Amino acid sequence: MQLGIKPNLRELKLSPIQRDYKKVFNHLDAIGWTPIETKNTKKGEWGMISLRGYSSDPRRLGKPADQCKAAVFEAEGTVFTRPNAAMSPSLVKEKVYDGYEFTQHYLNETGELQDCSIRYGDIFKVIEDVLEPLPCEFQRIRFAKLTAGGYLEPHTDSIDESFGIQNGAVARIAIPLQTNEKCTFSVWPSGPEGVERQLHLKQGHYYYTDVFGWHSIKNDSRIDRIHLLVDCYSNRELRRLILG
Repeated sequence: MQLGIKPNLRELKLSPIQRDYKKVFNHLDAIGWTPIETKNTKKGEWGMISLRGYSSDPRRLGKPADQCKAAVFEAEGTVFTRPNAAMSPSLVKEKVYDGYEFTQHYLNETGELQDCSIRYGDIFKVIEDVLEPLPCEFQRIRFAKLTAGGYLEPHTDSIDESFGIQNGAVARIAIPLQTNEKCTFSVWPSGPEGVERQLHLKQGHYYYTDVFGWHSIKNDSRIDRIHLLVDCYSNRELRRLILG
């Protein structure tokens, strides 16, 4: 199904939800945030933990390679890939851009989509209240933290070709759990040379974010910004909430 409408950032027509997440945050800190190291942010500023993904281990965040637009090549015994291409359980080296390299563990017991071991623990029952209003089947669900003062530079998540709002595509819904007005999300609907649209995503509200397009995140506050990122399989009911 092809749609002529392609929103880049849209609040869903859902009532905001407010809960106490202190125990959730304490537990996530105890688990240990998996650092997401890319060219677009400084080391340690951007981290994630999975609630649902392709491993039962919440610290493992990869996707099967066949779901990624991965450019893979080998030179002198080292495997090089685009960012986030989940290739094998072995340790490989990624080369994202010339002069920038890092190592990252990849997947994952079976590569099957599954709830992580923490999802149905008592501490995380409050998160089920957040997920319940979304009328869709879930792909990945992750907590994402941008530390105080952190900045995720303008970029696209173009490695994943499954994003969209047509039936069966993956729509990313962001729900801020901890934030303030000094935390902003920017999009460039016409590309990086076009006009920037900057918005503060309010705590407890639901937002569709087209991460396949150009976007950036800034946290100019003194607290960590924590969002729940829910990748949903799109359907008619979800589109109605997105498009209003």
